[in-house]
Amino acid sequence: MSNAELNQLFLNEKYIISRKENRSYLHNACRTGNENIIKYLMKHGVDINKEDIYGETPIFSACSNGSVKVVKYLVKHGADIHIKNKNGVTVLFSACVRGGNENVVKLLVEHGADF
Repeated sequence: MSNAELNQLFLNEKYIISRKENRSYLHNACRTGNENIIKYLMKHGVDINKEDIYGETPIFSACSNGSVKVVKYLVKHGADIHIKNKNGVTVLFSACVRGGNENVVKLLVEHGADF
């Protein structure tokens, strides 16, 4: 991906950081399932476990999206699957309720996630 292509993607409003909610580009890329952006950001050292104001990390966004590939990538690169948000909601619960992808749930359970 060229710098020009990347800059154009970041200009797209769905990748803009939400300052109010303290969400990062990685949160938003995981929410939309954009694997190229996720890989680019990870390659350049973004914090995979950065919390937003709700205590949610990018893996919560990936679970809501329901993308097995994105969740698998994040887990492989050190995403904390045992974290709870400020309301006590786990990544696994989020995957069940928000994402609804059975394969994401199975992947998380296989890696030791629980409620």
